[in-house]
Amino acid sequence: MLESATPSPAETEPIGITKPAKGRPEHPSKEVFERRRWGDQIGGSIGLLVGSLLLASMFTGWWTLSITDGGSAETISFFPGASYVTTGSPETGLFFGAPTYSASGLNQLGVLYGHILSAGIFVIVIAFVAALIGFLSLRSVRPRIYRAIILVAGCCTTAVAVMVPFLVAGFHEYAFASDVDGEITCSPPPSPCSTFWGSETTNGTTWTWGPGLGWVLAVVAAFVLVTALVFLVSAYRPYPYSDEPP
Repeated sequence: MLESATPSPAETEPIGITKPAKGRPEHPSKEVFERRRWGDQIGGSIGLLVGSLLLASMFTGWWTLSITDGGSAETISFFPGASYVTTGSPETGLFFGAPTYSASGLNQLGVLYGHILSAGIFVIVIAFVAALIGFLSLRSVRPRIYRAIILVAGCCTTAVAVMVPFLVAGFHEYAFASDVDGEITCSPPPSPCSTFWGSETTNGTTWTWGPGLGWVLAVVAAFVLVTALVFLVSAYRPYPYSDEPP
């Protein structure tokens, strides 16, 4: 006597319907849905914030040197790009009449701050694009591709944004010492030729130097990016799923 064959589950399922993988039901849980939507909103907002902070830092000094001699004082502010600004005597502006690094023989500083400007523009553009993508994903029915782009952009911008302030802090004194060699006699440390910030008084002249507002804004932007990236990775990671749609 022949026994009837029992059809497999795959044979009984309607054609065109794929059963979810074992342990991975079809719909994300409500917690997952809400957390990822928060990630989209945070990603867009952080992109705008970081882009704005770095944009402002491009128009403010990253390092300043103040020289006070009796009743006269002069401050030199070094900006990303090709120019620096002096206040006191002589006094120059950022956009009109500002001396350039190359024209003043500050070639190493010119190279350093030229790279800072390029890196800053890169991070600003990527941050604003990531912000736009983050807000677009809120209206998308398939936001997965948007979230993948946000994570990639977040990793790239965070790496560059963290590197830039440390690049200035680590190499500025060497570039400064190389450019002023033979024109300014740097005293033993601490001096602007050997440290990123500090002060000293020599022969009645007080020298004070250190990071400017632009460098501080860049550090804040880097900290915000690192914190946001940790949150986004946590928000987008896989969570338990549910059989019911949110």
